Amino acid sequence: MRLLTSRELADVGIERTFRPGRVGPTVLAALLWGLLAVPVVLRAELARAIDSVPWYVWVASAPILLLAGLIGVLVLHGTAEFARNAWRKSAWSARTAWDGVYLNLRSWQNAHFPDDGPTIVFLPWSELARASKLVEHVDRGTARRAPPARRWVVLELAGVETRELEALLRAEATRPGPERTFLGLRSRGRYHHTPVVVPEDGVVQVEWLGPVFLRELARRITTSTTPRVERIADATRPIEDRIAELVQRGDPLTAIELARREGGLSLLEAKELVDACGRRAA
Repeated sequence: MRLLTSRELADVGIERTFRPGRVGPTVLAALLWGLLAVPVVLRAELARAIDSVPWYVWVASAPILLLAGLIGVLVLHGTAEFARNAWRKSAWSARTAWDGVYLNLRSWQNAHFPDDGPTIVFLPWSELARASKLVEHVDRGTARRAPPARRWVVLELAGVETRELEALLRAEATRPGPERTFLGLRSRGRYHHTPVVVPEDGVVQVEWLGPVFLRELARRITTSTTPRVERIADATRPIEDRIAELVQRGDPLTAIELARREGGLSLLEAKELVDACGRRAA
């Protein structure tokens, strides 16, 4: 196993590249931006409606309208960036070559991060013992909705330590986004999406990329055709252990929701508990 930068991958003869879906982000951005056409199509009706409203109502509602407009602009900007990241050259999840598998540790949603360090792990075919499909259900402890499921490809390594990879994944998960400015507002936003996790030493889980990826692995290593189903964050376990597991799976928002609901904590207290459990698990 080796950790690489994207520049070191430039000269590698890649056979196949597996990317996340681009249709969803593109359609979402197109739908939201398409709403801008509504005022143009209904301009006559809108003009009559505006004329019918007294001037003092416009004055009283001006702050609310300005805030709503600002939020709308930020939403449109965010969805456009979301779709743009999906089409970036760096937005790939896994690549196969004659010598092994290359996994992108950085989420495609954070493709705008600077390329200033190792973000790729190389696993030679000789170090891959077995691959299988895993379906994880997160038990959020509520009957209002069914627990969501997340699918993975589990790669079992042959006598390979993954502590260095775990450290890099922790650093990537907690790294603040690059500072950006939009409409005079500065931010360091990042998306909490984790495409690769290390649940235990010698095991690497890759976000599901479709059956084609598993079939590609089956050409060279042993694969299981029967999916394994697991449930994480079981309600019978201590809340600290469940929070730590959710953080390791790259789902801190669900961990905060769990801490607030079952611990009766405020948002700030829940965030502090999630941070502490994450550090202890690391």
